[in-house]
Amino acid sequence: MTITEMLLERVHDVDACDGYLVVVADPDTGAVDAHGPFDGVGAATEADRRRTELDAEELHDVHVTVVRWHRAPDGTA
Repeated sequence: MTITEMLLERVHDVDACDGYLVVVADPDTGAVDAHGPFDGVGAATEADRRRTELDAEELHDVHVTVVRWHRAPDGTA
């Protein structure tokens, strides 16, 4: 197996998920919300939209991140 093949296999393993969630966390209040699931582009778009919205409200300390989502083993959400 070539290095490129090994890297591509590793990327696939790391990216293997059922979708993505956008997580919004406010360190001041301790509130955490998750939105989704989305596909990769949808999650990035939603995260950007939420970041823009929070910045407009001057809530710069609120964290917005995208995380991988995995269905439960029985297939439920």
